[in-house]
Amino acid sequence: MKLLLGALLALVAGWCVFLSMLVRGYLRFRGQRVVTCPETRTPAGVAVNAWYASIDGLLGKPRLRLQSCSRWPERAGCGEKCLREIEGAPNGCLVRALLAEWYREKRCILCGASVSDIRWHERRPGLVATDGTTHEWSEFAAEELPDALRAHRPICWSCHVAETFRRSFPDLIVDRESIARRQGLRAGARE
Repeated sequence: MKLLLGALLALVAGWCVFLSMLVRGYLRFRGQRVVTCPETRTPAGVAVNAWYASIDGLLGKPRLRLQSCSRWPERAGCGEKCLREIEGAPNGCLVRALLAEWYREKRCILCGASVSDIRWHERRPGLVATDGTTHEWSEFAAEELPDALRAHRPICWSCHVAETFRRSFPDLIVDRESIARRQGLRAGARE
């Protein structure tokens, strides 16, 4: 009975190790990436088949293959030479890494708050266009992000929400500071 229990525990432990390696490999290769298409020399948004790479990685060095590309279906069957860029810097071309690098040491253009500490699942900073409209980076396709980051400035989440509300519902906004200025009073001063 003890031998059977020991064998069962060893089997469960082996499965746990196998599954953790599989999940770790998946987490390593998942995510949208921006690469330079070798054919067109323009940015392309790609995703690696993370499960395939994870399973293949259990047997040795993982072979990568694309799951999706922004240039497909027109350029499907292209040979996937862009995978060399991913193999050379697997994390460097991740959209998250691109955004983290761009936001590093930046401040909100409206309130001056630091936007470098990104919370990926909540209150993410946004982008401000030259016309003053604010955007979330998820509004841009991965291949558009490099150009969008060059053309936009950073804004914190709070200012992004306030500006979006101001733009969407201008009739509901009362700008107390402007009223106080018109009346010759400081904002927030009581009569």
